Amino acid sequence: MEKRPRKIAGKISPEELLNKAYGLSLSDQYWLKDVEQNNLKWDDINFFTNEFEYQGYLDASFADSKNKDISLRSPNNTTDGMIQKAWIIENGKRVLVKGTYYSTNQEPINEWIASLICEKLGINYCNYSVDVIDKKIVSKCDDFINENEEFISAFDIFFSKKKENDISDFEHYIRVLDAHGITDARKKVSDMFLIDYIMMNVDRHMKNFGIIRNVENLKWVDTTPIFDTGESLECNKDIYQMNFVDGVGKFFNIYQYI
Repeated sequence: MEKRPRKIAGKISPEELLNKAYGLSLSDQYWLKDVEQNNLKWDDINFFTNEFEYQGYLDASFADSKNKDISLRSPNNTTDGMIQKAWIIENGKRVLVKGTYYSTNQEPINEWIASLICEKLGINYCNYSVDVIDKKIVSKCDDFINENEEFISAFDIFFSKKKENDISDFEHYIRVLDAHGITDARKKVSDMFLIDYIMMNVDRHMKNFGIIRNVENLKWVDTTPIFDTGESLECNKDIYQMNFVDGVGKFFNIYQYI
């Protein structure tokens, strides 16, 4: 069965979503504005330091009684993926709330378990907690990007330089990271694969890991903390289908949905 991106707000075109919030997100510093909006400044509209409206979107994503009053002045216009999710502001922090895709409702628990394992092993990770919204289990994590940084996916990194024919995809990726000054790149990427192995994560495609880059000097700061480990521990299987002996992942796969 083909997996499809989420629908968020009725019959709203991608162009309308971009125009409503200038293409702003909480993963990079890029934005769009009309050529006549000369007085519009990044400092006045970015969602890292300015408030945004999220309750309507949160209700539409997670509540049984749907709130039809959805403000499009939100970073939620640019979120990606199949799973229910919404950016909110909690205690002054930008927090991503994620729900479930499979009937097991296990993905939020898996994110939390992966966090605990990373903490025990001393591995850099995105710290997930578990909460309940309108009787639905969700995970929460703080944004690991700030107003001076951007996330660059492994997909973009991998194809930023031509791969030599005599090396593996993994080795090519590590060489690109090393060339840009990422410290202990091999260990950090291997740590991520170790967690995926322990968790039996089947969804480590090249859009859910990468690096953090400083937007002021374009320096590659570090690899991203480990995130998006929800599709693990056979959560997409019924009990009679579960197999904890053999598994298949998609490391360095360029496709997000397969």
